[in-house]
Parts: sequence; C-alpha cells; structure tokens
Amino acid sequence: MRTFNIFGNQICNKLFKINTIIGILILLAQPISAQNLVLINSKIAYHCQNQLGEGAFWDSKRQKLWFVDIEKGEVHEFTPANQTHKFRKTGQKIGTVVPAYPASSLILGLEDGIYISTSENTKPKQLAPITELQKPARLNDGKCDPQGRFWVGGLHPQDIGTSHLYRYQRDDNTPKVVTVLDSVSISNGICWSLDGKTMYYIDTPTRKVKAFDFEGNTGSISNGKTCIHIPDSLGWPDGMTIDSKGNLWIGMWGGYCVTSWSPNTGKLLAKVLVAVPNVTSCAFGGPKMADLFITTAREGLTQEQLKKYPNSGDLFVAKPGVKGVQMPYWNGR
Repeated sequence: MRTFNIFGNQICNKLFKINTIIGILILLAQPISAQNLVLINSKIAYHCQNQLGEGAFWDSKRQKLWFVDIEKGEVHEFTPANQTHKFRKTGQKIGTVVPAYPASSLILGLEDGIYISTSENTKPKQLAPITELQKPARLNDGKCDPQGRFWVGGLHPQDIGTSHLYRYQRDDNTPKVVTVLDSVSISNGICWSLDGKTMYYIDTPTRKVKAFDFEGNTGSISNGKTCIHIPDSLGWPDGMTIDSKGNLWIGMWGGYCVTSWSPNTGKLLAKVLVAVPNVTSCAFGGPKMADLFITTAREGLTQEQLKKYPNSGDLFVAKPGVKGVQMPYWNGR
C-alpha cells in the first residue's frame, strides 16, 4: 500500500504465539457481519523484515514467490521448498513485479515508468516512461490480465484522486501505455475472474472492490460497479487475489488479517489472522496451490508498535482450505 535481520527460531516462535493471541483478540472484538465466518491462522514463512512488502506473485513454473519491498526498491525471490531467499536492487521505489514465462525476465512498475529486469546483476531497463509520474507520485500495485498484458496503477501521497490505472502493451512492436482509469487515489489490488470476463479492482480509500466487464481481445473495461463494500472496522483493502472457487482474498492494511469475499454476493466469508497490523498483499502458491502467502509492512508503525509487533514486514503463510489459481504471467511484450 503506502508507504535481513534473522531472529532465532525459538524467540520468533514465542513472539509469534503472543502476537497471534493479540491479533485474535483484536479481530474477535470487531463486529462480524457474515454468518459462519471462517477464522484461519497464519504463521511466519520467512523473516525478511520488509519496510513495505507488496506485490506477492506465485510462480508455479519455478515454484517461487516473487514480491517487492517498495521503500527499499527491492525485488525478492523466495523458494519455500528449501527456504532460499535472495533479492535484487532496482534503484527506485517499486510497486509490483510479474515474471514472464518461458522467458526469465521480470516486468516492474517503478517510480517513473515500466521497466524490464533480465538479471539480478544488471540494472532494470525502461520499457515505457509515464510522464505524469512526478515525485512523490509513483506506480503501485499491478498484475497481468489473462492475455498477459501488464496493468499497473499509481498513487500520489498528497493529491487524492490525481492518479491513474494503466495498461502496457506493444502494438506493432511499439510500446504503448494506455490510461484506463483516471481520478484514482491509491491504485491497489487487481485480478480477473476465472472466466476472464470480469476485472476486479481496488482504489484503497474508497473501501470498495469494483467489478468491470472485461473484453479480452482489446483489454477494454466497461460497466464498473461496486461488488464489495469493506467496513471501516476491517482496515483498508490493499492487494488482492482470487481462488479456484472465484472468491477474492484481500490484504487489510491496519486490519491484522486477509479477508475473503464472494464477489457475487458481497459477503465476507473468511479471515486469515495475521499477527501484525499492516497486511499488504497475498498470493496462493505451493506445490498444490493450497498455501496463501502474505506480505506485510513495517511502514506506518511507531517504534512502540514495532516493539509490540516485531514480525511486521515478515512474510507469512496460511492454509485456508481452498486452492488458488496461477495468476497470468507477463507475455513478454
């Protein structure tokens, strides 16, 4: 959203248990509007201590999780099977990352435009500038549509409603950035329905998920309508993904949880309890797509809060009892 120390396992486990209890008490104190609400626990997957973790993307072809630290300008690569972790610097703040397949490149949304990264040892190369992105404005969350086109939105921390949602594509081998939505404040979660006919989108301050009719051949959207209203008590909706049943999973900034919703009924179905306040994004992954990986942030917390929630910024994982689907790779164009 907005804005590597490794701890001993025994200490971390004790802290996790204490913080989980605190998080559960906070969540149980919140009003529950849905019947038969499922509560799911999470645990730490890796102690990465991101300042502002975001952009979780599971790469099933390589069995890796990609995510970013926005403030540090880092792209992270985590392999759960052997707990291998590495990262590369981009030189700018970064909003999101999506890998290509079968190519090994990554498409990135940085501060001033869209970039490609072909190696952890080389500087990212700009594919297309976005001229209206003047600091402190920058690109934020993004994903690819079912056809492999890259979508990314912006934010301006001071001027509400002045950002945009963009679509990047190459027409006749000419790079092109199309402005799809304007008057955006903090562009965040974006994903597509299982049949590819609907695009779901979050502009965080609205506390709404909007559903748009999506035309795959052209990438155009229309008939935007609100399908989910997020109550204030749950925090601010951030990054989003979809499961194999078509339900949406949303990281809640300030909410200590990931929430799951039916976009058809607008009902809250489940909460994944996370023992830190600022939960930013999530992605289904693992060998069976049954693990939900969750990024978090230290950003926005006081020193007192960081002492209370020392695992803020770490990567979490949960077993929600449903499977996810592979998010689309970048088509390399």
